[in-house]
Amino acid sequence: MKLPASAALPRLPLPAGERPTLPAAPGTRLQGEVVRGEDARLAVRVGRLTLPLPRGADLAAGERLTLQVTEDKGRLALEIVARRREAPPAETSAIRRHQPRQQPLGEAMRALPPALRAAPARSEAGTPAPTGPQPQTAPGALAPPVRQAAEALLAALPSPRTLADAEGLRTALRDSGVLLEPLLARTPPQRVPELAGQDVKALLARFADRVRGQLAATGGADTTVDEGLQRQLLELARGSEAALSRLALLQLEPGQGGEANRLDLAFELLINAQGELDTLNLRLRGPLEEERDGQGGETPEEDEWSVDVTLAFADGDRLEARLWLGAEGLGVHWWSESEALRGRLESMLPQLAAQLEAAGLAVATLEAWPGRPRQPADRITLPAAGVLDERA
Repeated sequence: MKLPASAALPRLPLPAGERPTLPAAPGTRLQGEVVRGEDARLAVRVGRLTLPLPRGADLAAGERLTLQVTEDKGRLALEIVARRREAPPAETSAIRRHQPRQQPLGEAMRALPPALRAAPARSEAGTPAPTGPQPQTAPGALAPPVRQAAEALLAALPSPRTLADAEGLRTALRDSGVLLEPLLARTPPQRVPELAGQDVKALLARFADRVRGQLAATGGADTTVDEGLQRQLLELARGSEAALSRLALLQLEPGQGGEANRLDLAFELLINAQGELDTLNLRLRGPLEEERDGQGGETPEEDEWSVDVTLAFADGDRLEARLWLGAEGLGVHWWSESEALRGRLESMLPQLAAQLEAAGLAVATLEAWPGRPRQPADRITLPAAGVLDERA
């Protein structure tokens, strides 16, 4: 496959000491392969030469590459000019086709509030019951088990006011679904129902099961098919399964492609904002105990704690931030593509700086920028080789 001009693939500089390993003049084309090293990082192997790939490169282990030798000011490099991917085996294609596609939680569950706002139909007292085949529920109405599961899910979601409190944020992170399995392993059996009643992943799974149950009932031989209800249930079923897939990817991501002795943990929270669903992404990065107790990182950035934030509102606006704590104090950069939102934020920066300093934090920098950050908090990075072994 010839690469389009816009393809963002790395150019691989050749270390000066490796020049004898690559006896090729500039302009020569060579064949290479993407391989995965013992440290789980991707690299390109060309003959006896192996060059590491930068993190986030859009390449997968096993890809065949055509590379061209280039020279700039006496320095050699390899430029990727073509790539070939083997056709996936049949079992891989089947898994990809039937595996629910993940979506950000707010997008996946956007149909839930409107479905709950649709009031269930009620029959008037004294009205004779109609005869003949009847739908399981009135048109557009959720069955009681589905409605109860949906209301329990919404009730468990944090509100903006809850997240403004440190203890409320801690509880929301605990119940986000990302930590469900480790919490289950440490929870006494008699307290598992309590955990399942407050964890978002457990409540999502229960809701998805109830929706699928009603969806199956609406198509039974003894019921009248309500096409509007079926479409609504299908959207809710696919959305809840996409949300569960999203949480599964968040659970799989920590440590994938990360560095040793570094914390990299991501959370995604649904926020119940007066009946609308906003989404908050948090990514925490920092040195683990072993690194802090030793000599520290090779660069000042490696000794810093940072938090990346993405707040996606139900109306489509986004507010993003990066907070880091280093030797010079606290730094905060804000981003927004909305001029109105960014203008309001800029007007509040002095007040925010005063509040941070009143809390005992030295503010190193506090700025608001247009656009989006280079590494948004809601971006999930997984190994290029995938997260499922379809042969297992």
